[in-house]
Amino acid sequence: MNRDEDKKSRIIIILTLALMVVISSAVGVTMSMLTYTPAQKANIFTFSDVSILLREEKWDALDNDPYARVLYPGRTIPKDPKIENNGRNDLYAYLEVIVPKAELRVGADDETVGLPAVTELFSYQTNTADWIELADCRRDEEDRTVRIYAYKRPLKEGETTGALFEAVTFVNMLEGELEMGSELMIDVNAYAIQTDSLDVQGDTDEERAMDAFEKYKLQEAADKE
Repeated sequence: MNRDEDKKSRIIIILTLALMVVISSAVGVTMSMLTYTPAQKANIFTFSDVSILLREEKWDALDNDPYARVLYPGRTIPKDPKIENNGRNDLYAYLEVIVPKAELRVGADDETVGLPAVTELFSYQTNTADWIELADCRRDEEDRTVRIYAYKRPLKEGETTGALFEAVTFVNMLEGELEMGSELMIDVNAYAIQTDSLDVQGDTDEERAMDAFEKYKLQEAADKE
């Protein structure tokens, strides 16, 4: 194995989970109904001795409840992404969350209506006890916001992280703000970096997890040259 291949063997990017939102209308109701349809996902990807699963038990438990996948403005539904290490090596674990944005009017709690503004279409409460956002990796793009979160400690064989969040809430938009038939997607991507043979810097597990991801980004950029 040459030097470049050895570098690549220590880093793996795996698993994507997406939720599809379809906007439709129903006779006799005053607001649009949005139906969640999960994209088909592959459960396991492996490379060398690194193997992880992206799990969402609360979301998967909704499979037999058709109404649970119908979403209207302001509604909250369960969604609990976490990573399981089912390989043989300790690893640093990361979750990337991509939230779509659109220009629309939002209703406030006092029933006032704001001016049209570019707004994230989903919100969630981060589990800050287990995860930390990598602020330097955040990207605010025209139609989406991308955030990367690092698990604060190495994930050992057989361990599972705490959920990054427990649910997502759709924005309290006004009727008609999004065109019927629009399709929206919130993506969650899982990343794992093997801890062995990786020269990371930092005084705490949290700092080392952040440094490992920075090294991954540098390698990724070099590989594209």
